[in-house]
Amino acid sequence: MSDNSTTHDRNRTSLYLLRRVWPLMAPYRRHLACLTLVVLLSIPLNLLTPLPLTLAVDSVIGEKPVPAFLQSVIPVGVHTSTAALLLLVCLAYVGIALCIHLQNMAVLLLSSYTGERLIYAFRHRLFEHLQRVCASYHEAHGPTDSVYRIQHDAASVKQIPIDAFMPLLKACCLLAGLAALMLAIDAPFAMVGLTMLPLLFWLTHRCGRRLRRQWSDVRTTETATVACAQEVLGASRLVKTFGREEHEQRRFLLHAMNWVRQHNTLASIGSGFDFMFGMSVTIGTAIALYIGIAHVKEGRLSLGDLLLLMAYMAQLAGPLDTVAKKLTELQSHLVGLRRAIAILDTAPLVMVRPD
Repeated sequence: MSDNSTTHDRNRTSLYLLRRVWPLMAPYRRHLACLTLVVLLSIPLNLLTPLPLTLAVDSVIGEKPVPAFLQSVIPVGVHTSTAALLLLVCLAYVGIALCIHLQNMAVLLLSSYTGERLIYAFRHRLFEHLQRVCASYHEAHGPTDSVYRIQHDAASVKQIPIDAFMPLLKACCLLAGLAALMLAIDAPFAMVGLTMLPLLFWLTHRCGRRLRRQWSDVRTTETATVACAQEVLGASRLVKTFGREEHEQRRFLLHAMNWVRQHNTLASIGSGFDFMFGMSVTIGTAIALYIGIAHVKEGRLSLGDLLLLMAYMAQLAGPLDTVAKKLTELQSHLVGLRRAIAILDTAPLVMVRPD
């Protein structure tokens, strides 16, 4: 595409893109709402996962009474018998794992069903519109660019709501749940994890802008490389007739090497971000472990509570990592959506007047 067209694509805001694509998503809003609820079901399951181990350490191995909120649910004969309580802990562990696997299955099935239909509807709309635009558009941009946008960029209509937004929503809700539980158990321990959030947000915001610009350059380079190959192979008879094989080889390698450089730059930005993000989480976890052990020695925490907090701390790193990676992926998906919407913004050759 031309430089002016590329700049115009980048100037489209995310809100504008979502408004343009919403009519395609609207027929599947119930599917998306159902999928969102199933995705959010994983939050209470994740919060319950370390609880059986805590009960086993404190109430089966140790002498600590069963927590008050469980005493009203568990029969008296169970929480007063070590053997019965151990059996209950094992059954709870298996039951929670079973629910997690069933929830994962439901998410995969609903994601595939809804996402592929979204892509199908978007591709149908793009292909229909491309057949109505002026032939000069195809002559100026080439068929490869349009094919790439239909085949690859159209997938962003699924990737943004299902592959990026829903995991982001789940991660943010899980962060809120973990923060609330950790503050209720041990506030100083929880504050260590919470103080990491501003730093990680700053890292994500700074790297996100660079990644968005780089992904736009990568997509443009990929399209140019494929277009060059298709142009040369499609006119191979003329290339051989005029002895232009070496010239076309050099031209293709120039595009291919530019592709390599763009992807290497992208990998450099992403790996640097992953390193800084990972080390920040690791240092915060080490500080939290020090505080937790000190509180166990002071008698402010039981060993089971420390294990529970460390499990939540480990889970805290997971949503933070998810937020960072999904925000990074979102930049790529938004670039793809911009490129696909640019087709729909091209005026058709014949405007159909409404009745």
